[in-house]
Amino acid sequence: MTCFYFAAVQVLTERGEGVLTARALTPTREEEYLAALMLSLGALAVVESAVLVLVTGDAPRHWPALIASVLVLAAFEVLYGVIVVAGYDTVAAFLLPSGLWTAVFIVPVLPLVGLGGGWWLWLHPLQPAVILVEVAFDRATGALAAPAVVVGALWAAVGMVAARRRLHAMSIEAGEKS
Repeated sequence: MTCFYFAAVQVLTERGEGVLTARALTPTREEEYLAALMLSLGALAVVESAVLVLVTGDAPRHWPALIASVLVLAAFEVLYGVIVVAGYDTVAAFLLPSGLWTAVFIVPVLPLVGLGGGWWLWLHPLQPAVILVEVAFDRATGALAAPAVVVGALWAAVGMVAARRRLHAMSIEAGEKS
């Protein structure tokens, strides 16, 4: 959730300060901006998750799977945050309805608490991250790691296209208002 909110607030802040408009005039493409946001927040998420896992005392047996899970999740959260926040002008306007926007995150976790499951969960963008966490803690076979990474990358590509379009529209809209 950290990456979702950090990305959303950063984009709204930059929009309000005119940074998005100024960035639109530089050679930096939307994809590069989004990749930098994903990389920086992804690194923060890896450190945050590692600390939380170590504090709980239940270290994963497969750290690479856990790190891949965090990076897949961070990429989706950043891109989803940019996509969602494009419809708001201020952080205050975004925060209250953001709870509804984040409700979508719970779907892949439902089987972990005994509420259904099945192949259809692979249609959800967060399912690859859930599978990788299960692999990291030996609750799923390692053979699922490669498909989870591939599906996660596909969802990230779809998210990148949508987030790029929304960011571009926000940059143009912010320029027209100034």
